[in-house]
Amino acid sequence: MKKILLIDDEPVFNFLHTEIILSSDVDCEIETALNGQQALDIIGKNFKQDNRIHDVIFIDINMPIMNGFEFISSFETLEVVKKGKTILAVVSSSLNVRDEEQARLLGIKHYFSKPLTEVDVLNVLDIKR
Repeated sequence: MKKILLIDDEPVFNFLHTEIILSSDVDCEIETALNGQQALDIIGKNFKQDNRIHDVIFIDINMPIMNGFEFISSFETLEVVKKGKTILAVVSSSLNVRDEEQARLLGIKHYFSKPLTEVDVLNVLDIKR
C-alpha cells in the first residue's frame, strides 16, 4: 500500500486530488496538510509511530506559514530513514517559469499544473495501464 501526502492550502484541491488518486485504483493511504509546516509535523508524527515515511508527497508552491520550496528544503534536512525513496512532486497553479526552474534546482523531477490528473498520478507512481 502506497502512503501519499497532499500539501495544499486550498482544502478543495486536497479533496479533489484525493478523489483523483482514489479513482486511479491505486492501493493507498492519503493524508493532507494545509502548509509545509503542518506536513513536516505529520511526517514526524507518522515516523515516530510506525517508522514509515510517505512514498509520494504532492506539494503546492504558494502556501502560507511554509511554502512548497521551504518545505522541500526542510524535508531534505529531516533525519528519517528511507526519505531518499520518497518521491516529491510539485502541483501548482503558478505559470511562472522560474517556479519550475527552482523546483528542478531542488531536485524535483515531477512538476504538474493543477489539478492533478489520473495520468499524472500513475506517472509519478510509475504504474502502466
